[in-house]
Amino acid sequence: MSLSKVLTVQQLLYFAGDKIYQRGRNYYLQNRVQIVLAEENEAMCLVVGNYEYEVDLEYSADVFYATCTCPYAEDGHFCKHMVAAGLALIDYYREEEKKAANAGSWKKRLAILLEQMAGFKRASSLKPIWLFVSLTRDYSDWSLVPYYFDLTEAPESFRHAAPEEMAEWFPALLKQRPQFLNKCMPVSNSLQLTEERCCHISAGDIAFIKWLIRENSYSTGYYGYSYHYMDKSPLDTQLSLMAQTGLPLFLKKANNPAYSRLSLLSTPSKLSLMLTRSDDHTQMSLTIKNEGKKLSIEKGKTF
Repeated sequence: MSLSKVLTVQQLLYFAGDKIYQRGRNYYLQNRVQIVLAEENEAMCLVVGNYEYEVDLEYSADVFYATCTCPYAEDGHFCKHMVAAGLALIDYYREEEKKAANAGSWKKRLAILLEQMAGFKRASSLKPIWLFVSLTRDYSDWSLVPYYFDLTEAPESFRHAAPEEMAEWFPALLKQRPQFLNKCMPVSNSLQLTEERCCHISAGDIAFIKWLIRENSYSTGYYGYSYHYMDKSPLDTQLSLMAQTGLPLFLKKANNPAYSRLSLLSTPSKLSLMLTRSDDHTQMSLTIKNEGKKLSIEKGKTF
């Protein structure tokens, strides 16, 4: 037996009692639980109540153990934070079992999407759009988020510009005309994408966008708890694949998904870090060498 097998709603209700269980369930439904560690026989979660409490659950030698750093648990009681963490873990382990039963991986999903994108037909009644990707920070994680820009009201010079010029001008366009920020929207599964509708795009680029949407999607569990698919591809893999597309990449800042343009180095580079120490301070300089070119990274400078 393992923690994932012995952890059940009935067990939590038995240990906590109906009153404490309902309080813990409310915490869980309010998304107050963060799963830090979830292994076969042990797990650790952070639960936000009046303060942030650490909950540890373990199954060892046929015995179930639960601890929490809250005062109520330290007096020997099974607390609402343990219940909330237990419900989150039940949902998590169920989703893990579903994914284990699914033979598909993110690489296979990408291959399927590439096949599906071949043969897209034009939908002439749809508004023209321009696709781009934004490097976005969500709490402590970075991710690639696909966006589209409605070209209907864009300046004619921008609509008819070459792909490289559009990418170069776009950050300045959004800063000069902030109203265009409302025309930048994240790409969803419901958005109809075709080569004819999307400006300067290929079937492979569209397939990559669709794949990114799938990688960034959330799964809603039995109790309403949402989280990323655990087999999500790492960021470096996504960047490597994107380097093979013609899609522009930008850095998101605040509500601006194209605050500044970023460039991807498609070949291996050498990173050099130098620390220079003087009497009153230490200065750090960072240099990237790529294909004979040297890039010096300075404070506030983005590539």
